[in-house]
Amino acid sequence: MAGLCAFSMLGSSMSGAITASAASTSTENPAFPSADTVIAKAATLLGTPYTYGNKGYWYAYDQGQYTPLSVQTINNLGIDCSGLVYYTLTQLGYKTSGFSWNNPVPVDTDHWLTVNDNCTITYDGKTSKVEVEKKNIKTTDRPYWECADGSVITAGSVVVDQNPGGEDHAWIYMGEFDSRNDVISYLRSIGVSEKLINSKTVGDGKGAGGKHWRIESSGSEGVVINNKTDGKTATAMNMSAFRITKNDVKFEITKVLASDRTVKISGTSKVDGTVAKYGVYTDKACKNKVGEITIGKDGTGSIQLPEKKYYVKEISAPTGYSISEEVFALKADENIFVTEDFTIGKIKVNKTADDGIVSGREFKVTGNDGSSYTKKTNANGVAEFSGLKVYNTSTGKAITYTVSEINVDTRYEVPKAQNVTLTSGDVDLTVNVKFNNQLKTGSIKINKYSEDNQNDDREFTIMGNGKTYTIKTGSDGIAILSDIPVYNSNNEKIVYTISEKNVPVRYVVPADQTA
Repeated sequence: MAGLCAFSMLGSSMSGAITASAASTSTENPAFPSADTVIAKAATLLGTPYTYGNKGYWYAYDQGQYTPLSVQTINNLGIDCSGLVYYTLTQLGYKTSGFSWNNPVPVDTDHWLTVNDNCTITYDGKTSKVEVEKKNIKTTDRPYWECADGSVITAGSVVVDQNPGGEDHAWIYMGEFDSRNDVISYLRSIGVSEKLINSKTVGDGKGAGGKHWRIESSGSEGVVINNKTDGKTATAMNMSAFRITKNDVKFEITKVLASDRTVKISGTSKVDGTVAKYGVYTDKACKNKVGEITIGKDGTGSIQLPEKKYYVKEISAPTGYSISEEVFALKADENIFVTEDFTIGKIKVNKTADDGIVSGREFKVTGNDGSSYTKKTNANGVAEFSGLKVYNTSTGKAITYTVSEINVDTRYEVPKAQNVTLTSGDVDLTVNVKFNNQLKTGSIKINKYSEDNQNDDREFTIMGNGKTYTIKTGSDGIAILSDIPVYNSNNEKIVYTISEKNVPVRYVVPADQTA
């Protein structure tokens, strides 16, 4: 069976077992180290061979006489499964009382299984009642990592596997990881030496434990990390787990508007029901993900995790808001504000004009949410309205914007206003609209009369606004000059002077007229 383990060796040398009353002691111990600390210490022995009865200390069975071995010596001599647990806890400074053997902590699996209400555990001078997360639960009822209520035991916990018909086993639970690569990233993040991380010390991730990983001293592999459950699925196997690390603490975030941090943002979109989610990471680069926080309708969300440094970054935003790329540091038992802003788009006005004058033209954009903006065109006839909200997050509807030209010069016809929604824009939510300034135009009609009724083909010139036009009458004596501007570029009404040219000598030349 993978992972043989030494039994307790009760005898005269163990007569110093300590029993203490802990009836009024809490299981909360604020001094406990993190799971990272426990796992990192155990990982210093990765690659060490398995040797039955070796605990990493001399005299583990002589009360008060335990003497640590160097890592190099342990690497040479080997260590067994309960020895890995014993070495890790003793190295970190844990002490227990109330078990059948405490030197300074239980040495063998049998010692751990004598747990009772009087057992205590001390770390960094602070003592608490031993917290038993699960006790004698068959693997046919729950996998080793599940408590009686289905919750998962704490990362860093000591797991003891009791096999009444054979060898017991023990290991340290590491927690949940999506892949072997995530395990390796985690080991690096807690300071495990790169030379200890290889294909022999970290399993291939194909074990029956799925996402649940452990560090153990296996009878066939030595000290390894894997997601196996072999040897722990028989009906006779009873599992117990003991918490030795900090209780998980609450990390909470509140989603607020970037432009006004007093405004909470609901985590659920009124547009389509999509929700805001944040990834929780152990590194600021947001590569080692350990959980997610979903933002509720009240704008808040939280997660329970072992106390350490974490970062959050948004991984999905509710429709109506733009996903934030900002990374925020979490703080235990504190509410951290995370900011986000509305999804925004742009309206780009492209201005043309009959007279080519396109700069300085004023436009107004009005949203049906009550918003209003004005801009003037640049030298190229372009006016850009950026930072426009795409959705009305109160109604869940796309905002309709009315684009109109205002303060139109007198010489132009007023262009028709246009209605747009930014959801109909291109990939970056930009809508292009075109406006043309059409000059106001009119016509001059000349009616030619003469005493001899010879009125056709009479030539006239019309001068105004710096231009000269030439027209001739038809057989009916009428000449029409159409589509001429009514106003000049200063918006002053143009005065046109009409003169008859090439008048036959038999006629008196008519006086010029204005129109």
